[in-house]
Amino acid sequence: MAIHAVARAGSLAGKDVLVNGAGPIGALLVAAARRAGAASVIASDLSETSLAIAKRMRADGVVLVGSGAQLPEADVAFEAAGAARVLGGVLAAVRRGGVVVQVGNLPAGPVTAELAALVFREVDYRGGPSASRTNWMRPSRTWRMGWTLSRC
Repeated sequence: MAIHAVARAGSLAGKDVLVNGAGPIGALLVAAARRAGAASVIASDLSETSLAIAKRMRADGVVLVGSGAQLPEADVAFEAAGAARVLGGVLAAVRRGGVVVQVGNLPAGPVTAELAALVFREVDYRGGPSASRTNWMRPSRTWRMGWTLSRC
Protein backbone atom coordinates (compact mmCIF):
# COMPACT_ATOMS: atom_id res chain seq x y z
CA MET A 1 0.00 0.00 0.00
CA ALA A 2 2.79 2.44 0.92
CA ILE A 3 4.78 1.70 -2.23
CA HIS A 4 1.73 2.32 -4.41
CA ALA A 5 0.92 5.55 -2.57
CA VAL A 6 4.47 6.81 -3.13
CA ALA A 7 4.14 5.97 -6.83
CA ARG A 8 0.86 7.96 -6.94
CA ALA A 9 2.70 11.02 -5.59
CA GLY A 10 5.24 11.12 -8.42
CA SER A 11 8.91 11.76 -7.85
CA LEU A 12 9.85 12.46 -4.23
CA ALA A 13 13.51 13.12 -5.03
CA GLY A 14 14.68 16.18 -3.11
CA LYS A 15 11.20 16.99 -1.79
CA ASP A 16 9.96 17.64 1.74
CA VAL A 17 7.35 15.03 2.69
CA LEU A 18 4.72 15.01 5.42
CA VAL A 19 3.15 11.73 6.54
CA ASN A 20 0.04 12.41 8.59
CA GLY A 21 -0.89 9.34 10.58
CA ALA A 22 2.06 7.25 11.80
CA GLY A 23 0.31 3.93 12.37
CA PRO A 24 1.46 0.84 10.48
CA ILE A 25 0.76 2.26 7.01
CA GLY A 26 2.18 5.66 7.94
CA ALA A 27 5.38 4.07 9.27
CA LEU A 28 5.77 2.21 5.98
CA LEU A 29 5.12 5.46 4.10
CA VAL A 30 7.99 7.06 6.03
CA ALA A 31 10.33 4.26 4.93
CA ALA A 32 9.06 4.29 1.33
CA ALA A 33 9.37 8.09 1.04
CA ARG A 34 12.89 7.95 2.44
CA ARG A 35 13.80 5.19 -0.06
CA ALA A 36 12.27 7.24 -2.89
CA GLY A 37 14.76 10.05 -2.24
CA ALA A 38 12.79 12.54 -0.16
CA ALA A 39 14.95 15.35 1.21
CA SER A 40 13.07 15.22 4.50
CA VAL A 41 10.24 13.17 5.95
CA ILE A 42 8.16 14.44 8.87
CA ALA A 43 5.55 12.23 10.54
CA SER A 44 2.59 13.53 12.52
CA ASP A 45 0.24 11.62 14.80
CA LEU A 46 -1.70 11.78 18.07
CA SER A 47 0.30 8.88 19.52
CA GLU A 48 3.81 9.28 20.90
CA THR A 49 4.31 5.53 20.47
CA SER A 50 3.50 5.71 16.76
CA LEU A 51 5.82 8.69 16.37
CA ALA A 52 8.65 6.77 18.05
CA ILE A 53 8.19 4.00 15.48
CA ALA A 54 8.20 6.58 12.67
CA LYS A 55 11.53 7.88 13.98
CA ARG A 56 12.92 4.33 13.87
CA MET A 57 11.69 4.12 10.27
CA ARG A 58 13.93 7.15 9.58
CA ALA A 59 11.54 10.08 9.87
CA ASP A 60 13.62 13.27 10.15
CA GLY A 61 11.17 14.74 12.61
CA VAL A 62 7.82 14.18 14.24
CA VAL A 63 4.87 16.36 15.20
CA LEU A 64 2.63 15.38 18.07
CA VAL A 65 -0.79 16.48 16.84
CA GLY A 66 -2.79 18.17 19.55
CA SER A 67 0.29 19.52 21.32
CA GLY A 68 -0.14 22.94 19.73
CA ALA A 69 2.62 22.33 17.17
CA GLN A 70 1.80 23.22 13.57
CA LEU A 71 2.25 20.83 10.69
CA PRO A 72 5.33 21.84 8.67
CA GLU A 73 5.10 22.92 5.05
CA ALA A 74 5.71 20.09 2.61
CA ASP A 75 5.91 19.52 -1.12
CA VAL A 76 4.06 16.21 -0.78
CA ALA A 77 1.73 15.00 1.96
CA PHE A 78 0.40 11.52 2.58
CA GLU A 79 -2.78 11.57 4.65
CA ALA A 80 -2.75 8.15 6.30
CA ALA A 81 -4.86 8.82 9.40
CA GLY A 82 -8.19 8.70 7.63
CA ALA A 83 -9.54 11.26 10.10
CA ALA A 84 -11.82 13.81 8.46
CA ARG A 85 -11.13 16.45 11.12
CA VAL A 86 -7.41 16.67 10.22
CA LEU A 87 -7.78 16.81 6.45
CA GLY A 88 -7.96 20.61 6.33
CA GLY A 89 -4.68 20.98 8.21
CA VAL A 90 -2.93 18.53 5.91
CA LEU A 91 -4.22 20.32 2.81
CA ALA A 92 -3.04 23.65 4.24
CA ALA A 93 0.46 22.30 4.91
CA VAL A 94 1.16 21.55 1.24
CA ARG A 95 3.09 24.16 -0.72
CA ARG A 96 2.00 25.70 -4.00
CA GLY A 97 2.09 23.08 -6.75
CA GLY A 98 2.33 20.25 -4.23
CA VAL A 99 0.58 16.91 -3.99
CA VAL A 100 -1.63 15.31 -1.35
CA VAL A 101 -2.20 11.55 -1.57
CA GLN A 102 -5.17 10.32 0.47
CA VAL A 103 -4.12 6.93 1.80
CA GLY A 104 -6.30 6.60 4.91
CA ASN A 105 -9.92 5.68 4.37
CA LEU A 106 -12.10 8.66 5.21
CA PRO A 107 -15.50 7.95 6.76
CA ALA A 108 -18.46 7.51 4.46
CA GLY A 109 -20.51 10.62 3.85
CA PRO A 110 -19.62 14.28 3.50
CA VAL A 111 -16.27 15.55 4.76
CA THR A 112 -15.78 19.24 5.55
CA ALA A 113 -12.50 20.83 4.47
CA GLU A 114 -11.46 24.19 3.01
CA LEU A 115 -10.82 23.42 -0.66
CA ALA A 116 -10.44 26.93 -2.11
CA ALA A 117 -6.75 26.98 -1.21
CA LEU A 118 -6.21 23.90 -3.36
CA VAL A 119 -7.36 25.85 -6.38
CA PHE A 120 -5.35 29.00 -5.66
CA ARG A 121 -2.19 27.11 -4.69
CA GLU A 122 -2.58 24.53 -7.50
CA VAL A 123 -2.37 21.55 -5.15
CA ASP A 124 -3.16 18.11 -6.58
CA TYR A 125 -5.34 15.91 -4.35
CA ARG A 126 -4.99 12.26 -5.37
CA GLY A 127 -6.64 9.07 -4.28
CA GLY A 128 -4.33 6.47 -2.85
CA PRO A 129 -4.25 2.71 -2.79
CA SER A 130 -6.97 0.48 -4.05
CA ALA A 131 -7.33 -3.26 -3.86
CA SER A 132 -6.42 -3.90 -7.51
CA ARG A 133 -4.15 -6.82 -8.40
CA THR A 134 -1.51 -4.44 -9.76
CA ASN A 135 -1.21 -2.66 -6.42
CA TRP A 136 -0.59 -5.93 -4.60
CA MET A 137 1.94 -7.14 -7.21
CA ARG A 138 4.18 -4.04 -7.06
CA PRO A 139 5.49 -4.75 -3.52
CA SER A 140 6.30 -8.31 -4.50
CA ARG A 141 8.37 -7.11 -7.47
CA THR A 142 9.99 -4.43 -5.31
CA TRP A 143 11.12 -6.93 -2.67
CA ARG A 144 12.47 -9.27 -5.36
CA MET A 145 14.61 -6.39 -6.66
CA GLY A 146 16.31 -6.19 -3.25
CA TRP A 147 14.40 -3.28 -1.72
CA THR A 148 14.16 -4.02 1.98
CA LEU A 149 13.21 -1.89 4.94
CA SER A 150 16.67 -2.43 6.41
CA ARG A 151 18.09 -0.56 3.40
CA CYS A 152 15.75 2.43 3.61
